[in-house]
This record gives sequence, C-alpha cells and structure tokens, in this order.
Amino acid sequence: MNPMSHAKTILSPKSYLAAFVFIVLMVAAAYGLNDREIILPEMAAMAVGLWVYRDKQWLNQPDKIFILPSLTAVIGFCVNLMPISYLFKLVLVLCAMLLVMRMFNYILPPALATGFLPIVTQAYEISFLISIFATSFILMLGVVLFKLNQGVERKGNFDRRKIGVYASITLIGFALAAIFKVEAMALIPPITVVVYES
Repeated sequence: MNPMSHAKTILSPKSYLAAFVFIVLMVAAAYGLNDREIILPEMAAMAVGLWVYRDKQWLNQPDKIFILPSLTAVIGFCVNLMPISYLFKLVLVLCAMLLVMRMFNYILPPALATGFLPIVTQAYEISFLISIFATSFILMLGVVLFKLNQGVERKGNFDRRKIGVYASITLIGFALAAIFKVEAMALIPPITVVVYES
C-alpha cells in the first residue's frame, strides 16, 4: 500500500513552499549552530506528508503530531544513555514506543523513527530533543492554524494486527543483524516508517 494512499493530495505552490522553507530553516539552524543533531530527516518527511500531501492518517489527531514524536524521542534519548548493547537498546525502545502508542490508541508512523533516531545516530546532546520539540510543535501549529485537518474525523488508529506484523518484521531484522554481525544495519529510521505503512 502506498504510504500516501489515504492522503488528500493538495499540491499547491504554497504548500510546497511552506515545507521547503521549513526544511531549509532546519538545515540553516544546524549549520549556524554547528550542530548536526538539529537536522531531522523524519521531520522533513512529516512536513511534506502533513502540509503538502495532507495525509488523513497523520492529520486526524493534530495534538499527537507534537506529543508522540516528542515522547518517543525522549524514550530513545534516555535509553541511548543506558550502558547496554546497541541491539538491546533498539528492542527496549521498540517495546516502550508501542506501549506508549497503545496507551494513546494512536499510531503516528514518523514517531517510530524519532524514537530510534537518537540510538542510530548516537545523539547525546540535549539539542536533539529541543529540535524534536520545536519542529514537531511547528508542524502541529501549521496544521491547526491553517485548519489542514478540517473535515478529517478524529479517531484512534491503533491496529493490533498491523502492529504485530510490524514488530515481528522489525525483531526479525534485529535477529538477522545479530546473527550476521551487522548491527549497524539492524534498523534505518526512514525505512522503519515504510515497513509500517507498507
């Protein structure tokens, strides 16, 4: 299934421009502050998905655009500080994220990536979290102010079957990485979003 199959495609120049400016400002901030942890590919993808394609599955609970990526980023950041193995960190984060999303009865696919990101990129600076908080808040604000979710029904979307398949595929990937001793390839944040939405 195409990740944007539920999207209301509104490809207006203003939408493209807003997403482009958002991404450029993020890169400019990283360059100006000399901090690579401010560059967040997941947030760039969210800007396009929310503001340009206006994916209904991502828009039906605007507050979660800020809450879920922020929570999963905090989870990943804290787990990354623990003196445990790389793969165990990934497993721990996966379980914690799915538990949080079950509590909210809502899945925002990019939030899966923001949870794994601090471990994969070895992010230890608090600027990583500040960047996640700021960018996700701006994305949420854009949706609310310009009423991009107008007409979209607010409802939970936690699908146990789909989550079960996603978790199984992800854990198999971890196991294969351990067997073949290629832990660095155990998980790629943008790919994990595609795996969930496929």
